[in-house]
Amino acid sequence: MGRTFKRVFYVIIVLGLAAAGLAYAFRPQPVPADFATVDRGALTVTVDDTGRTRVRDVYRVSAPVAGRLLRIEARVGDAAMAGETVLATIEPSDPTFLDRRTRSQARAEVKAAEATLALAQAELNRVRAELTFARSELERARRRSTRPAAMSAPAKRPRKAPPPQCACGATSWRWPGPC
Repeated sequence: MGRTFKRVFYVIIVLGLAAAGLAYAFRPQPVPADFATVDRGALTVTVDDTGRTRVRDVYRVSAPVAGRLLRIEARVGDAAMAGETVLATIEPSDPTFLDRRTRSQARAEVKAAEATLALAQAELNRVRAELTFARSELERARRRSTRPAAMSAPAKRPRKAPPPQCACGATSWRWPGPC
């Protein structure tokens, strides 16, 4: 009995030590923390995340002049009135020096503008002539409509006598001599 008692005693001691080791290993660990004094103030909350943007409608904004866009004073949500609100101001760029190519291009543009002006002037003259003709036709039609019916018909001209014919039926002016 002494031997079994010793064995049981050793088993209980080993199990007790194992339980103590497990309790020590799984005990709660202290969490490190930062401490500060509490003040009243504005609460700032930020959300940092990644996302994907998609363009639904593409708008191209362009200006007919070269220059520099000045600072836009309007803010999001400002009221805008059509024809009154100036959203942007463009400061024209400084003129460049005219080199040979630019000068010839400018001259060609001037000649093209002059040709376009001459074409428009000719078209204007043509339309004016048509207008004058239409007015004279209108005046003639008005005068004709006010005449009495007997005068509106053109006068009949007397008929010329038919040319003399020879016996074969040919006219004398075709055949210089008798048939």
